[in-house]
Amino acid sequence: MGWPLVLGVLERERLHDIVVVALRDPDGPDEPASALGDVFVQVDSGFLEITSVGNHGGMLVRHLDRIDLAGYRAEFPDDVPIPVAIGSHFLGGAFAVRCLRVEYTTDVDSDLARGVVRGLELFLEHGQRIVFDPLNTWGVRVGNTGAWPSRVQDGPWPVQRHTVSFSRSGPVRPPGAG
Repeated sequence: MGWPLVLGVLERERLHDIVVVALRDPDGPDEPASALGDVFVQVDSGFLEITSVGNHGGMLVRHLDRIDLAGYRAEFPDDVPIPVAIGSHFLGGAFAVRCLRVEYTTDVDSDLARGVVRGLELFLEHGQRIVFDPLNTWGVRVGNTGAWPSRVQDGPWPVQRHTVSFSRSGPVRPPGAG
């Protein structure tokens, strides 16, 4: 899909939910399900899938019409994959919110043509702030506390930070921002 198209979706569409896929043991239906590391942001036209790539050094972001559980069923045949909505933890009571600003980082392994970035932070219209961090052992970590995790910005790799703000007339890039 490419990063410019992801930014276009975030500019035009509202966010409705955040969904993770969890695995439930069919022999222990009362036990908690274990969440996997893929994250899906529900938007007006489907979902933005955010997956860890490059040995957890980056994130691939792409648009999907729907979440397809078939791949999870094939990979984990002894478990039951279930989508779990966690958006209320990040979006509050809002049913649909607009993204006002996107901050993301890139490094030498990023590939904007494919939609691969190093880190991602969304600033939403009611003050919510959501960080997506690929450096988690189990996949993408979702958080909403504090500034960018230092491990996304700092390290032995060259990281560039980019900001895109959205207005009614389209994306506005501040001077000096990539």
